[in-house]
Amino acid sequence: MNGVLIVVAVGVLCALYVTWLAARLSRLNARVKATASALSVAANRRACVAIELGEDLKEESVRAAAHAALVASDDRQIAAENDLTRALRKARGHTIDPDAWGQLEAVNRRLAVARQMHNDAVRDTLALRGARTPRGLRLASHLPRPQYFDIDTDLS
Repeated sequence: MNGVLIVVAVGVLCALYVTWLAARLSRLNARVKATASALSVAANRRACVAIELGEDLKEESVRAAAHAALVASDDRQIAAENDLTRALRKARGHTIDPDAWGQLEAVNRRLAVARQMHNDAVRDTLALRGARTPRGLRLASHLPRPQYFDIDTDLS
């Protein structure tokens, strides 16, 4: 009789652990989606501010790079954001209204924070997905693999 109780208790504990792992993976994936959304908003905001700055400077390369970043598809987004950063670095040499540049720097800092939060969420998700138990039980096999968003946000 004691053997049956031990087997049932171990089974319940295993079921609880697997349920906890599945819930944790679900929460991490929701976090990745939320941070990806915040990252997209921050990137779009930076592109809009860059378009305004490009119009003020009459700098076509900044406007073109910002527009390309706004309309870029997912597989081209990182390259478009890096192109925009390079164009903004080149424009820094022009005489720029300090308020406009300050606004751009503030938006750029928010983008850097959003990128860091997203990459942290992706790292945590991939670490749990790569652990032996979730991988062996294929707990995340139906979910898309999250991707890092590595862009250069240094304007100096």
